[in-house]
Amino acid sequence: MFFNNSFRKVFTGTQVTGAGAGQNPNVNLSNGFVITAGLNASVLNNVNTGVANNNYGPGTFGIFDADTYASKVVAGLDSCCPIVIAGASIYDKDSLGGTFHGGYQETNKSKKINPKYVTAFRRIDACVPQAMVTHIGTTNYTSTLNPLNPACSFEFLCGETYTLRVDVRGAPALRFLNHQAYRLIDFYTGCCPDGAPLTVVDSTLVMIGWAKKIVGDPILSKFINPIVFDEAGVAYYSPESGNAPSWDTYVSVPHTPGLTAGLRLNGAYFDTVFDNCTFQVTDYFGVEPVLMNISMVDFVGDPCAFEGICVVNECNGLMVNGTGEQAVRDLIMSEAYRQNFVHTDLRIREVTMGNQIVGALNRKALYTRYQIQHNVPRHNNNSSQYDHDQYDLNIITNGTNAAFELAMTTWLNNCANCTTLKVSSCTPCTILPVV
Repeated sequence: MFFNNSFRKVFTGTQVTGAGAGQNPNVNLSNGFVITAGLNASVLNNVNTGVANNNYGPGTFGIFDADTYASKVVAGLDSCCPIVIAGASIYDKDSLGGTFHGGYQETNKSKKINPKYVTAFRRIDACVPQAMVTHIGTTNYTSTLNPLNPACSFEFLCGETYTLRVDVRGAPALRFLNHQAYRLIDFYTGCCPDGAPLTVVDSTLVMIGWAKKIVGDPILSKFINPIVFDEAGVAYYSPESGNAPSWDTYVSVPHTPGLTAGLRLNGAYFDTVFDNCTFQVTDYFGVEPVLMNISMVDFVGDPCAFEGICVVNECNGLMVNGTGEQAVRDLIMSEAYRQNFVHTDLRIREVTMGNQIVGALNRKALYTRYQIQHNVPRHNNNSSQYDHDQYDLNIITNGTNAAFELAMTTWLNNCANCTTLKVSSCTPCTILPVV
C-alpha cells in the first residue's frame, strides 16, 4: 500500500554553462548538470573559488553513487546500481547554520534511488500562455476557411434586431463576479424605407454596433477586445485602443452581395500575481485564460429554422505552464520539509534567510521540470498499513538538459522492466496577425 501523496523534493538545475557573459565556464558541467565522473557531491557548493573548473554553486546538480557520493556519468551507469540525486545549496551564505555540522549550505540530497522502484520519469516543458481568439462572420481568418464554412456569408435585413449572446467563463470571471458572465448584445438595423420591401443592409454596421456594446459594457470590456472587419476586409479598432483606423471613422457603403463583415474577439489573459508576496496559503496567483462562448440567438420565428452567422474559434486559449511562481512555491514546500521555512513576516524572513529561498528562482521566468517518482520500501513497519514511502523529485531547469536525459535513460534502460522518459508538452496556436 502507498501513501496517497508523495514527498516532494525540489532541486534547481538553472546554472548556465559556457564561456559567454553571465555563464559559468566549467567543463565539468552541462547547463548545471555534472558530466565528469568521480567528483564528490561536496564540490557542488564550491562558489567563486578562483580555481579553473571548480566553480559550481546554486543551480548545479548531478547523479552520484549512493554509497561513495562520487559523481557518475553515462559510462558508469551500465548496471542496476542505486544512485542519489544531489544539488548545490540554494544559499549563498550560512549565517545561521554554521559549518561544523553541515549547516544550511550542505548539499541537497535525495534518498537512495533503486531503478527497480522508479515508477515515473517525466519532462514537463514550459508553455507560453495564449488568449482565446474567436471570429464572427468574415474576418481575415475565416476568409481563408470560406470554402469549408459557407455559413460565414450572412445577410442582415433592415427593420430587424440582431442579438449576440456573449458568455465569459473561467476563473477570472468567477473571481470577479462569483458567477459566469454573460450578456445579450442587441443591434437594430434601422427602419426600412417607406413602402420598400426588406432590404439587405451594410453588415459592417452590425459588427460595429455589437463591438461598441462590448467595449461600453462595464463587465465585458474587462475581458474582451473586439476588432471589426468591414465587407472589404479592412480592420477597424476601438477608439480607446489607440490603433487606427477607428471604427468611429467608418463610412457606410451599400452592401455588396455575397460579402459579410466580421468581428474578431480577443479574450483577455489574466496573470494575477503579487510582486511582494507573503506566500501564505491564502495567497493567490491565477494563470487561466478567459474562455468565451459566442452565439447568435433568435427570439422570434421558428427556432428550428433559425440560422445564425458563423462563429469560429481560431485559438481556444492556452494556459501557461512552468511558471517561476509555481516553481518557487514548490521550492518553499521542499525546503520546509528540511525545516528551512519561509516566514510570512518579512523581517523574520530576512533574518532566517528565507529571502534566499524566494530568490533562488526567477518568478517571472518559465522553466522546464523533470520529475523522478520512486518509492522506498519499509522493511520494518509494525502497523503493516504503509509499506512504501513515495518520493517525487523535481528538477527545475532552464530547458531541455540533454546530458541529464541521456544519463537517466541509460541508467533506466540497463535495468529490466524500468520506466522510460515521458514528455509532456503543448502545441501553441498559430494566430493570424490582423494585418
